[in-house]
Amino acid sequence: MRIISFLLSLISLSSPVFAFEARVLIDEFNNEKVITGTLWVSCKDKDGHTCDQDKLKLRPGTWKFNRHKNVLRLKNVEENLSREIKGGHFVLTGSFSLENRVLQKVSLYFENKKTLWVLHLPVDQYLYGVMAAEVPSSWPEETLKAQAIASRTYFLFKKQERKAEVFDVRSDTMDQVFKMDAKKHKNIVKAVNETHGQILTSKKTSQIFPAYFHADCGGGTSQEKVVWRQPTSLNVEVKDPYCQSASKNNWSILVDKAKLTRLLKDVFFLPFGVNLKSILPRLGEKSRAHVIDFVFSNNIIKRLEANEFRRLLGFSKLRSTHFAVTHLGESIEFKGRGFGHGVGMCQWGAQRWARNGKNFKEILSHYYPNAQLEKVSSQRKKSLQAEVH
Repeated sequence: MRIISFLLSLISLSSPVFAFEARVLIDEFNNEKVITGTLWVSCKDKDGHTCDQDKLKLRPGTWKFNRHKNVLRLKNVEENLSREIKGGHFVLTGSFSLENRVLQKVSLYFENKKTLWVLHLPVDQYLYGVMAAEVPSSWPEETLKAQAIASRTYFLFKKQERKAEVFDVRSDTMDQVFKMDAKKHKNIVKAVNETHGQILTSKKTSQIFPAYFHADCGGGTSQEKVVWRQPTSLNVEVKDPYCQSASKNNWSILVDKAKLTRLLKDVFFLPFGVNLKSILPRLGEKSRAHVIDFVFSNNIIKRLEANEFRRLLGFSKLRSTHFAVTHLGESIEFKGRGFGHGVGMCQWGAQRWARNGKNFKEILSHYYPNAQLEKVSSQRKKSLQAEVH
């Protein structure tokens, strides 16, 4: 009996405490995908009622899933087999491959003209794909651990924020990038596993902390209220001496003035014949633009949020809102520093801090001074589940 009790205690200790499911939106624009394996398809209509054809078992093989209005068409690629199911919400379960990733569950939602493809994954499996996309596996171990905790916390923060929606996180730069076909590198697996269950919470409220992060702060981080015009900020400005002295933070781009004018005309619905005369970034803290004024001919002035302007030009092109503008004839030059929105942890800064001997706890403490590191217990997990559901 003592041996059995001991073994049961080991099983209890080794069982995962942090067993949250991640609902990951991987696509919303494509109506067709190919899935290979063994799977069942269950269906509900848009009101949540079970469809006439409740659950359909598909023959093992390769199936093409295609939406036509509110009908899901299924066609076996190898054989002359096809099925049609009318509904609005479909759940695929089994063991199958989608875009080179083996999965057990995927949801499809028909929303107007969009088809939402949502993966269901254990959170640490999700983090392997995030880490592979967000940071190089060759970076220092302490940086990878800091990123794993920040990404796990960010996931929970978004899960709480979107608890009324059909997905928790997007797989693109609008949240944190998730790589579908990522191979599990041992360094990334180690960082995720060794920080299992560790998250950041607010020192004041113990609630999930908004653990934003970005590629390069350019010398100093910013606040939510400056970047996204939010009323309050839990993330505070932090100076980063390693990023201040890094010359690779600097960047510049040339944009054709006529092309930019056409883009802005579409945004502001400007009359024909109006020309762009000047661009005036309105600076907030840390020399980052929070809004931008565009001066056109005929005394027309329009304003755009700085991050919206980044989206318009491309986030990878206009790398940050920390920039100056110079008019060069038919071109406009943007010279800036850093990469990303500038809130929370700076990834390149975290790498530089680790190379200078700092551990992951010191890195997180530096970038998130209002947060505390917490190891989630079984009891704490229940309260977190209440927060995110």
